[in-house]
Amino acid sequence: MTNYAENGKNLVEKMVSVVPQQNFSLTPAAQETSISQKATTKGFIQLQNQWNCHSELLLMDQTVMRKGEKNGWRSCRGKTKISRKIGLFYYEVTVKNCSTCEKAKWLATIREATLMMETYQKEQQRVIDALTEKLEVDHFSRLQTTISDLELKQKELIKRVEALNSVQAVVVAELEEQSALQEKVVKMEEYQKQQQQNIDELTEKLKSLNAVQEAKNALQEKIVKMEKYQKQQQQNIGELTEKLKSLNAVQEANNALQEKVVKMEKYQNKQQLNIVDLQKTVAALREIGLTPQNRWDFAARHKDLTLIAPNQLIVQNNGKKSEWRSVLAEQPIPKKDLGIFYYEVKVSGKAGYVSIGLGTKPTTFNIRAGCEEGSYAYESNSIFWGHAVEGCSRFIGRPYIEDGKPKFGVGDVVGCGVNLANRQIFYTKNGERLETAGLFVDSAAELFPWVTLYNSGPKIEANFGPNFEYKF
Repeated sequence: MTNYAENGKNLVEKMVSVVPQQNFSLTPAAQETSISQKATTKGFIQLQNQWNCHSELLLMDQTVMRKGEKNGWRSCRGKTKISRKIGLFYYEVTVKNCSTCEKAKWLATIREATLMMETYQKEQQRVIDALTEKLEVDHFSRLQTTISDLELKQKELIKRVEALNSVQAVVVAELEEQSALQEKVVKMEEYQKQQQQNIDELTEKLKSLNAVQEAKNALQEKIVKMEKYQKQQQQNIGELTEKLKSLNAVQEANNALQEKVVKMEKYQNKQQLNIVDLQKTVAALREIGLTPQNRWDFAARHKDLTLIAPNQLIVQNNGKKSEWRSVLAEQPIPKKDLGIFYYEVKVSGKAGYVSIGLGTKPTTFNIRAGCEEGSYAYESNSIFWGHAVEGCSRFIGRPYIEDGKPKFGVGDVVGCGVNLANRQIFYTKNGERLETAGLFVDSAAELFPWVTLYNSGPKIEANFGPNFEYKF
């Protein structure tokens, strides 16, 4: 390309030397670009000539002529396009004042320049053809290399696609597995919800069952207590049955006695003499204060005390709590001024506090003999109640004596008597008279035999005569 530029420059200089008057000038304006390393796909070079002229210049068969009359520079540029890949060469002709006489020389010069330009273009075409052939070879080689590279890349791409397909298959399998797992998770969540609902229902049922079980346990405890109570009642029934047998025997004996009394009444007239003798005997007994007809009074007893029929001599304490419970006899002691009144009680059952004595009839019976005004008693814990003598002690205002007095309890027979002549009271234990000197009762008061039981254990049986443990 450098040679082309030099040739163009030489041509211009020659043209200028031909026209020294400088009525027109032809200057090179060559522009060159680098040749691309790549050839065209068609493999040829196209040549093209073109002139661009001022409007007052006339171009005819590669000849430029001036038309205007005014002085001034007018230019015409010749352009040869070798190839769009190689570059452009510009040749510019400028005309100022071209007279008619000089036109022949100017036209000759133009023709010579045109011939030189054609020669130059042929040379350019030859060079272009050589370059085109070389470019085609290089281009084919590069294309082959590119094709090989593309084939390798295609193989690698195929491998990558196959790998991606494998990965895709694995991913699809994993996605399917994940989808299956997701379905299982959903089912598990539904199952857990159902299980939770079942658990809640079972919890409520369990609460109900616990309440039922508690009620059942309470009922079971009641049943156990009732069974114990039933056994105790059965035992009591057994004891009462034995007592009833004894009472039945007594009743039978009483019935037999009643029959005898009836018979005696029938034969009263015949037995008049015997009755007179019996009356004398009874009168004698009354003279000494013995009243075998007396018994405990149903109307003068605590509600928890039971009087056992038929003769009402046995007193049983059925109270559950420890409390003083009293009972009095039906008949008071005689008010005669001679003789002796006396009765005894036998203590049985379980140990407990017992009081035996005399007293006026009270208004309530949850009290004990000796601790009430107008009452006197001998208590099982060795105390004499109701006698305000020198050296006595007091409890809630009531006097009592306890020094040297014996205790009594289950199995003992204790008696209480009054000498009606002087109203002196005395007590006995198992047939022995205790020291009671200086102890007296109120002579004006109506005194009844009085017994008090505190605990539910003991019971007593009275003996109002005539056969006593104590012998007068």
